[in-house]
Amino acid sequence: MDQINHAYYILSLYFPAGFNYGKAEPQERLKVLESIDVNSAKSREVTDFFKQHRTVIDPTLALSEMLSHPSDQAYSEIEPGAARPV
Repeated sequence: MDQINHAYYILSLYFPAGFNYGKAEPQERLKVLESIDVNSAKSREVTDFFKQHRTVIDPTLALSEMLSHPSDQAYSEIEPGAARPV
């Protein structure tokens, strides 16, 4: 079994050839992220590869969502369980 500790490390597999996320302007980054089609043949290949290799991807997506939600929106609106007392 293989493991990737942060889901954003796999995003580059979905980017257009030659796209450099680190050098792109924020609007360019957003445009590329919005253009990812999770139902495309390329996306299925990526998913199938990870499934075939039994790769575990650490669920850091929830953390990314929490840190990047709009500041004028309560996180509990996105994740209702966040309003529960611990």
